[in-house]
Amino acid sequence: MDKKTILIELKQLLTDQEEVDLMSFYQALPLTYRGVFTDVGVDEATLLVQPPDSVCLTWDARVYILGPEPIDLLQADVLSFDIVSGTARLGNFHYGDPYLGKRMITRVIPPEHLKVEVKTVDAELSAEMLDISSQGVGIKLAAGADDVPLQKGQEVQIMMYFPDSQVPAKGYAQAVVSSKKEQHISVVFDESKMDIRPVWNYISHRRMEILQELQEKYLAEYMKASNK
Repeated sequence: MDKKTILIELKQLLTDQEEVDLMSFYQALPLTYRGVFTDVGVDEATLLVQPPDSVCLTWDARVYILGPEPIDLLQADVLSFDIVSGTARLGNFHYGDPYLGKRMITRVIPPEHLKVEVKTVDAELSAEMLDISSQGVGIKLAAGADDVPLQKGQEVQIMMYFPDSQVPAKGYAQAVVSSKKEQHISVVFDESKMDIRPVWNYISHRRMEILQELQEKYLAEYMKASNK
């Protein structure tokens, strides 16, 4: 669907005053908040968006719009955001993101360095947790230019060191991205061979921390903008 058609559909949403969901990500956590179009021009559109999660628009360069058919899913650039009035100007609308479905899974980034031990048939490795969801964990480990410790599809055993517990898991390396200095690996859990409850508990606790942090950021940004 071309740009002209997208703007026609946005104008219909404006006419109907139909609300849409906007999606941003903070600390890897997907956040949705409501918005309604107040103006649609030739190259951009204006919306009123709801706080506090809309504070992400103060630093995000891109936002996703989840609307009714035929809009479905749009990406847009954030041109400006007035946190006091809740007004966001968006432009460069286009459709789709083939990886958005995976990103919409509740995933969080630890605020501290959490150790992860990785065992394979041939090696034992020490890594750092990058992020975690109920489906798997992202880890980072050192790797030389010619030394790739893990390969895509390789089965692994891991031990995750949370602040208050140690959680063993089994799974496989779904994705491996290597550079000269480090290697980022996405490990998918085999939930039939682990107790997933401590992972759920950690994600739930971390999610509440992130939402509280966003609330504080919203209040700080609002006060700063109000005093200008």
